[in-house]
Amino acid sequence: MMGLISNGLMNPQLLKQLNQLDGLKHGRLGDQEVYLHEDHRWLLPIVFDAQERSLLPSPCTLVMFDAHHDGLVPNKLDKVRYLSAQGVTAHGLIELCANDLAKNDDDWVIAGMELGIFDHAVVFGVEHHVPMDNCIHHIDAAGKRHLIWASCYLPGTGLLYQGELSDHAKSEHLKQLWDILDWESISGKFQFKDDAPTLLLDFDLDCFSATYRSARFTWPDAVYDQELHRVSDYRPTEGWTGRLFVDRIRDRAGIITICREARCCGGENICNENLAQVLKHFFDQELQLFGKPANK
Repeated sequence: MMGLISNGLMNPQLLKQLNQLDGLKHGRLGDQEVYLHEDHRWLLPIVFDAQERSLLPSPCTLVMFDAHHDGLVPNKLDKVRYLSAQGVTAHGLIELCANDLAKNDDDWVIAGMELGIFDHAVVFGVEHHVPMDNCIHHIDAAGKRHLIWASCYLPGTGLLYQGELSDHAKSEHLKQLWDILDWESISGKFQFKDDAPTLLLDFDLDCFSATYRSARFTWPDAVYDQELHRVSDYRPTEGWTGRLFVDRIRDRAGIITICREARCCGGENICNENLAQVLKHFFDQELQLFGKPANK
């Protein structure tokens, strides 16, 4: 594995290689590294590099915004398990992403679990194939159990009455989600645990497109106002907003990653509009990305 470089970012040779393969760009938000790239499966070498540099624990929890849960079992699971048994390297991950994982990026999360990169995942904003009870369970080759919680809601809705982040009456089921997020109820009110560990925060820009009949278009500000900026008046989450919830997740993020996936957004123009809206509503336009995303 390539070593550290002086500015704290990944090795320039690896950065260049992933730029060529996946349009990878980097930036910063305060002290946090931020990576913008094209296809979601290429997140695996990015995260592995961050784990090698102790920016993320190994394995780490994945908190993601995505219209798809990407939690299918890889068709070439044997290739994933072979790499895991041989020892994971950045080069091996690049070969796996290039040759063995699905080109439509629907199996990389479980691949990451098999490889010891992820333990559990929470996916907000899932539109397609939401599983029964939101849960996808997977047991890896070593017998370790993993959970992907696929929610069709965003945190703002989840914080409201009978929401996934607020409903004590459904705690027996929802505790699976709360435990992954380190979200707990104390004296009837929810908050994050003080010792909650570092995690990965990831955005897929296709989460922020809407569909009307066959047309795809960028979320208007009104949707963000509803999903991020509305204040909960429900006692267990009183005073919380979706944006505040994401900010607390962001505070715990070892790195932040943004996947463009323009074909799923509705094309390059909509993808770029989605990125502009995400930077505006999640990052107050404080995030500066170096370079322009490559058009495919």
